[in-house]
Amino acid sequence: LVGTWYKTDGLNPNYDLFDCQTNVFTTAADDLSELDMGINFRVIRPPESGGGYWENKLTEHMVVDAVQQNVDNPTKRTMHTEGKMY
Repeated sequence: LVGTWYKTDGLNPNYDLFDCQTNVFTTAADDLSELDMGINFRVIRPPESGGGYWENKLTEHMVVDAVQQNVDNPTKRTMHTEGKMY
């Protein structure tokens, strides 16, 4: 996952209706148990709201459950976020 990933078209109009989103993953721990995901996206602003785009940039901290040996993981999720999401 480490590196830059591009989402070129959102799939859900209630959540990710954007024309392009960049995700940049960097390691946040030496044992690869944590990642920081830099997110940059823009959403089309309706003409009645002035048109153009609304842009946002944020960082999510991800914990990689797959490498956590002493963490209860009954759903077998791969990773989860900690703290505030979006």
